[in-house]
Amino acid sequence: MPVRDLLSAASGTGGATDPYFYDVSLLLNGDGTNGAQNNTFLDSSTNNFTITRNGNTTQGSFSPYGNLWSNYLSGTSSYLTTGTSVSLSGSFTYEVWVNINTSNLSVIGCIGDEFLSSGMTFFVNSSGNIRIYTNNGYINNITGTTIPNNTWTHIAFVRNSGTLTTYVNGVSVNTVSHSATLSGVVYVGNERYNGTNSPSYYGYASNVRLTNTAVYTTTFTPSTTPLTAISGTQLLTCQSNRFIDNSTNNATVTPTGTPSVQRFSPFNPTAPYSTSVIGGSGYFDGSSYLTTPSSSQPVASGDFTISAWFYLTSFSNSYYVVGGNWTSGNSGEWLIQIQNNGAIRFLTTGSSSFSSSGLVSLNQWYYFSATRSGTTVTASLNGTSFASYSLSGSLGLSSESIYIGEQAGNNWPFAGYISDFRFVTSNLGSTVPTSPATAVSGTQLLTNFTNAGIPDLAMMNDLQTVGNAQVSTSVKKYGTGSISFDGSTAYLLSPATGALGFGTGDFTIENWIYFPSTPGNGQFLRSGGSGNTNGIAWQFYSGNLQLYSQNNALEIQAAWSPSATTWYHVALTRSGTTLRIFVNGTQIGSNATSSTSFVDGAIYVAYGGAGYLNGYLDDLRITKGYARYTSNFTPPTSALPTY
Repeated sequence: MPVRDLLSAASGTGGATDPYFYDVSLLLNGDGTNGAQNNTFLDSSTNNFTITRNGNTTQGSFSPYGNLWSNYLSGTSSYLTTGTSVSLSGSFTYEVWVNINTSNLSVIGCIGDEFLSSGMTFFVNSSGNIRIYTNNGYINNITGTTIPNNTWTHIAFVRNSGTLTTYVNGVSVNTVSHSATLSGVVYVGNERYNGTNSPSYYGYASNVRLTNTAVYTTTFTPSTTPLTAISGTQLLTCQSNRFIDNSTNNATVTPTGTPSVQRFSPFNPTAPYSTSVIGGSGYFDGSSYLTTPSSSQPVASGDFTISAWFYLTSFSNSYYVVGGNWTSGNSGEWLIQIQNNGAIRFLTTGSSSFSSSGLVSLNQWYYFSATRSGTTVTASLNGTSFASYSLSGSLGLSSESIYIGEQAGNNWPFAGYISDFRFVTSNLGSTVPTSPATAVSGTQLLTNFTNAGIPDLAMMNDLQTVGNAQVSTSVKKYGTGSISFDGSTAYLLSPATGALGFGTGDFTIENWIYFPSTPGNGQFLRSGGSGNTNGIAWQFYSGNLQLYSQNNALEIQAAWSPSATTWYHVALTRSGTTLRIFVNGTQIGSNATSSTSFVDGAIYVAYGGAGYLNGYLDDLRITKGYARYTSNFTPPTSALPTY
């Protein structure tokens, strides 16, 4: 049974309302307050400081909270290494959820050096077949089962009493004799061969677990929730907001290249997006920042806590600033600063507390805290102290603005995401929080970044509202509103997160569209700029609904003559290599064949080569890895489910 059917059956009436929500990579329902955008930022402390936006900082639902995660590996340049060797002389289980997005050889995992009898590599070849390699040769070529692209698939390799069994979605697909002791470092996405690393994994890996027991000995249903560290667990990773081993070994997981932590995962959420549970973040593009007023600013004469979550996406500059009020080293000034060698420090007047290099890596969430108890300041990352020194006197200057995402004077702007930035006049300790911050006693500044008027309910993307793109409550199909675009300056923009990286797999793009006047040209959805070869370009142009790849290759088009002031449901799907276009549930035009590997890029909604869209969009949804419609259907009769 396909894994999505297993999850659908397991969800039952008490589970997620959309059994395929785990494949949803963007969901915009347009509900909210009339005129709402994503560019107004709030201070949730009792001070209620005015937060001034400088540049195009935005906010949304991608945050460090929740337990549904995966790691994205981008092929030959990225992999994960564990710092602790394992030794498996008897039974073991290596399992993982894979979502491979292209037809290239992808290494699922490697134990030790496959050139030796003590090493073993598990991979999927370019034909989708599972291979197992050890002692400088194949021990198993599994050709009867093909791992599909862009589809979450559970794979488990289980050795029990000298027999190695491969399970796909809980079903045994092959067995082979094997009893040699395996030992060495564990890799994810990397093939270790005769002392040389050869990384190769294209897509997402989630919930990698290695145990020294045979977890499965017969047909089973894969877990519908994140895996846990059961007895015998040697490694449990690719399931957190950062690169970490959740087994009791607590091995150091080191990223090489540019792997990234993503919220895209094989499991459905148990509730819709909530700012009180998941929170939010601000996205800073490397040229934008926020400031507080230049008067009546926080000052701590005694204990304090300054903390924030951050997710850095670039090391192209020398330094990056999470926040602070440092200008010229005046007494009381402070700064959270990151070097491009991965060192971090909490800078105060007369002190320097840089950590060792390599402490910070790209594309994962970190929790930073600086606390003072008496005169001792402790700077910590993810709950572990990296610097401690003595500091007396007051911290902060009431006459200096606090900058978030930059140092005063346009210095070292931050590139990435920041969440729950706060200044508290008490010592809250360094424990890593598991839920969004609230304004406890002594809170002087708190930016939760939860004031997005148009959040992504899939919790993967922070979207910038450009121009006057905004919520409209006067024109809507379902719910309380839609998203209004004026046809001249308005659109939505989000950095690339994988939402449109369909590869050669199935997908569905759908939305309701309403033209307030004579329908004109306009682009619904675009992946990256015009130079983003094989990015998505989905549009209405010259009387046709069209899908182009960004290298100007027409993939499919169908004639369409919409009327003004009428809601239409439009959908584009690919199943296998067949593209289809539907309007109000009816397929229009002919099937088209396309095996184009669509690549990811920045998300543009309502703007692209076909021009700005003049209209209203409601319930815009992207589903990766699944064609929801392959024949005529009844369009949704109510708002789309939000989990």
